[in-house]
Amino acid sequence: YILQLSPKGFAKYFRSFLEMYINVALLKPSLQDISLMEEKQRVIVLEFIVDAVLSEKTYQSIQHRGEEASEPLQTLKNIFDRNESKGYSFHISNIIRSVLTKYIALNEEECMMWQRDPEELVQKMESENHDAQDSTPRPSGIDLLMVLVDRDPELTAKIVKDYFYELTTQTSTSSLDSLRISVQIDAALRGLGEVMAKVPDCVDAPKFYNEYLKPNLLPNPNEIFPGSIVRARSVWMVGLLQNHLPPSLWSEAFHLVLENLKSNEKIVSLLSSTTLTAMVGNILEIKEDQKRNKEHRGFLDDFDLNSESSVDEIEKAEQQKVKRKDQEEALATKNMQIVATASAVMSRCFELLETFNQIASVVRVLQLVAFYVETLGETIKPQLGILCDAFPRIWRLAQQRVGVRDGPWIDRLYSSLATMINHLVSRLNVAGTQDPRVQSLIYPLLSHIFGNRSVQESLAQDALGLWRTILASGKDAARPLCEYVPSLMRIMERGEQYFLGFSILEGMLVLGFQQEILPNHWDSIMYCAQQSLLKACPTATGNAEDAVRKGGGSDFGRIASEDAMIATSLLSLLLQQYPKEMHERLKPILGIMAETIWCAYEAKLENTSQKRLATLVGTYSETIFYVVYQNPATLLEIIDIAPNVPNVESFIYALLDATNVDFIQDEASVWEEIENEKKAGPAGPQVPNMRYEYAPILDIEGLARQRRFFAATGLSSLLMRYINGEL
Repeated sequence: YILQLSPKGFAKYFRSFLEMYINVALLKPSLQDISLMEEKQRVIVLEFIVDAVLSEKTYQSIQHRGEEASEPLQTLKNIFDRNESKGYSFHISNIIRSVLTKYIALNEEECMMWQRDPEELVQKMESENHDAQDSTPRPSGIDLLMVLVDRDPELTAKIVKDYFYELTTQTSTSSLDSLRISVQIDAALRGLGEVMAKVPDCVDAPKFYNEYLKPNLLPNPNEIFPGSIVRARSVWMVGLLQNHLPPSLWSEAFHLVLENLKSNEKIVSLLSSTTLTAMVGNILEIKEDQKRNKEHRGFLDDFDLNSESSVDEIEKAEQQKVKRKDQEEALATKNMQIVATASAVMSRCFELLETFNQIASVVRVLQLVAFYVETLGETIKPQLGILCDAFPRIWRLAQQRVGVRDGPWIDRLYSSLATMINHLVSRLNVAGTQDPRVQSLIYPLLSHIFGNRSVQESLAQDALGLWRTILASGKDAARPLCEYVPSLMRIMERGEQYFLGFSILEGMLVLGFQQEILPNHWDSIMYCAQQSLLKACPTATGNAEDAVRKGGGSDFGRIASEDAMIATSLLSLLLQQYPKEMHERLKPILGIMAETIWCAYEAKLENTSQKRLATLVGTYSETIFYVVYQNPATLLEIIDIAPNVPNVESFIYALLDATNVDFIQDEASVWEEIENEKKAGPAGPQVPNMRYEYAPILDIEGLARQRRFFAATGLSSLLMRYINGEL
């Protein structure tokens, strides 16, 4: 604390404390001595060493100001530089080896847990990582390793690699010696994996895989503990190296990890499921990238090469084509492995579920199944029997295995199940929702989630996503969902999930569930709609940036204007179905719409934030013109409750501005920007009347005609009433 608070004053004590702490925590104590030290003491000492290394830049700044800081800087140089002083007792290689063997390596208690409680050990190992929330010795040791990587990436990587290579040449003379070597190799690989996060090219991935990982991944029916320690860590390393392996080695590694999924050692099978999930997840990411790039390829892809193109431009364009072709071929190879192994992976995953004692382990394996379902897409149908047969068993398992300490994990289990079913139903539609086995999971799952009045936001999002997907299967599939409407309104009244909530309500109304929804929830729906539009109104929030910034909506991934957009779509449907009931209820919301339209009109959409308002202005104008068509006097009432709108004439000019082609061209470009930012193509609820949600506006003239139609209809009604003396 003093080092951070007053580095200049601490300078004269710097060397003494740093050398003492390195000796006490790293160099001098044996493994036995380390185990006898209090955990808190070890953490505090390592945190000081980390702060000391990080203080180097502070002392350099002090020295640049002409003040004395030579002793701390020289001390750090002597200890941590690659050119160590001859005869100096501190060496960076000894420090790093001590971190690996005394802090990152499995201790005696953990080796016992490996055999006694492997599921608990997996959770412990994965929670103790760099920047872990809980301060324990292992994360503190990893933090020290990471600051040394930042200080000198090449040197730190070399020391860790050399230590690993040295360990691989050792031979054991006893079972105790075998355990020691296995534990140290595990620590060295863990350290190397952490280093790779910042120095990804520190190893030659294909060579490292062939020489060191592959031999440990090959089946060995006679292998027993502690041999499985190195096997498990090798499986983990494949997940880190996968992006650096050519397609042929990737496929081989994938199959070897799949073989290890069948291991009787729970830690090996659990880490295999994690690595396979990472590999399948990587395929999903590549597919999304390629999908985006098809429509939004770079300059060179669409560049019109002609006689005036330079040689460099032609070569660069050709290189891009070759690279893209290689990527597509690599993806095809990987995708073939997913399709070919689907049956084996799902069968093994469902077998494993029966053997686990903790919900955390169940969640880990179900994530792999969910990724498979998403990746397979339409080709999932041959696996439908395996999946559906497993659903009732999964649900029974979930109910049986929930213990007191599994509280946080049960939410993750429900989330994984909701995500998996969502992917499945979105592919199979009615064929999925009509299957009794799928039904036996869908409705009890949603009932449990929505039965909790304080359901967590992330879990609510997954459950609502499944609900929205079910709507595409029609009225029969959606009918049981009516009982969850009160839960939906509670979530939305908390200011959460407006986007999904409004789209679900609209879909339910389109399917004919008016009596099940509206009598008890009119006020809640209008309140949430008003709050949604307020968050997207610049004059209400104070600036346009709040309305268009990602994370400003009702969940972190949303923009407030997106929430308001889908709310307006629901309001438009209610206006069509219940014009009289909506007239009075809608007035405050129309005032917010008017404020937003006027703000955009005055700003002339000059900057990015203001241009984002274009996505709202056009839709708002249609809604207002529709209301004016039904009751022209409403226009005057709107002006009265919109204090920043000066008069009717000016407001009509602002409304008409949204009907011209130039404005809609801007609107179309903004939608394209939003799609690119969200890294997704057109998406949204597959139910009727979703008017513009992520819809690419291809027909600019057609949309302009539609807007002008609404404007002409509304203004005609207004003029007729005026001519007849009714206004």
